[in-house]
Amino acid sequence: MMSSGGDYRFAHSTSASGANPLPRKTDGLQKNRTSVGSAEHTLGSELPTRVALFLPSLGGGGAERVMVTLANALAERRFAVDLVLWTESGPLRSLLYEKVHVVALGTHNPVRLVFGFARFLKTSKPDVVISALFVGNIIAALAKAASRSRTHLILTEHVAIGTYLRNEARRYRRLCIPPLMRLTYLLAQDIVAVSRGAAQSLAPVLGKTTSERITVIYNPIDLAGIEAMAGADETASWNVPTIINVGRLVEQKDQETLVRAFAKVRSRRPCRLVILGEGEKREVLVALAQKLGVGSEVLMPGFIANPYSWMKKSAVFVLSSKFEGLPTVLIEAMQCGVPVISADCPSGPAEILEHGQWGRLFVPGDVDALASAIEDALDGKLVADVRRRATDFSIVAAVSRYVALFPNKEDRDGR
Repeated sequence: MMSSGGDYRFAHSTSASGANPLPRKTDGLQKNRTSVGSAEHTLGSELPTRVALFLPSLGGGGAERVMVTLANALAERRFAVDLVLWTESGPLRSLLYEKVHVVALGTHNPVRLVFGFARFLKTSKPDVVISALFVGNIIAALAKAASRSRTHLILTEHVAIGTYLRNEARRYRRLCIPPLMRLTYLLAQDIVAVSRGAAQSLAPVLGKTTSERITVIYNPIDLAGIEAMAGADETASWNVPTIINVGRLVEQKDQETLVRAFAKVRSRRPCRLVILGEGEKREVLVALAQKLGVGSEVLMPGFIANPYSWMKKSAVFVLSSKFEGLPTVLIEAMQCGVPVISADCPSGPAEILEHGQWGRLFVPGDVDALASAIEDALDGKLVADVRRRATDFSIVAAVSRYVALFPNKEDRDGR
């Protein structure tokens, strides 16, 4: 583990919450990088001009939204940006800027994806590739090897992978994923974890040598865009205090704990629960709400492209997940000015809330603790200027740190 001794060398990289010790290779690192301070305005010949982002789809997940934000931001900074998708589908398509060129490989077959992306690397010759999600990362690394591309490969990890593997029910995935990651992540020039907790979870999976390439970069959040969308009047006024949750309806998000906690609160006072998202657990959650006698007070309208207007009108936002990487939705809720409650899961919530300074943390799965926190929020006891903390996760800071990883033209041509 990174925190338990070992021979890792640490470079101090300033993050949203200050200087974080991050496992990094240090030999010759700085001479090959453009400084963070100059990255926002020095976009001449020293920086690569073409960046490709590799992603399965434009579904409504947090990682997908982060990659769309990153693609848009890079395009605004005069990079030529390709967004390479397995299939061109998903509700986030409308959020992409026209400057972002979308390429769809048209398959979910892993072998076809490897060779399809390899063909793209050969023909388009991007200077930098940024991939997201571990399956996509494995495919991107194999495609780089198959194409013999000299592109600078950055793999991003958006979940606490160690916790994910422990919760993975399929044995073959638990057995196959770690060795595949150890083999393929060696081909990356940089590995980005979206939180310190995600980095600590990833390091033992990859092993010492590859872990030295990990950098922590918090997700880019389009605070101004959220502000504008939050002001849109897209929902009717609510006549009772509303608790809101936004996320996919899957086991990881553990909305069952939230529904059970809500039922306890509802038995003592008028309130409503809104869950925005779609997924395989929908029927389970609907049945549970009906069983607990709160079916009419739990609203589940599905995926909403603009959840921020809903957040702004809510009394409290709740994140109930079993594990995360860096839950962007928690920061988005804070930007909307909503008091927040979060499971203290690995990883990210404690970092975002600075161990409870900006919101209430509870033990994952603890129904009574969550119900108590919700009642405190409805009673006005969760008082914090959460918007002030949200500004620490600005898009400018995050994109600057990504650009600082890019090789300059001289380094690229010399590889």
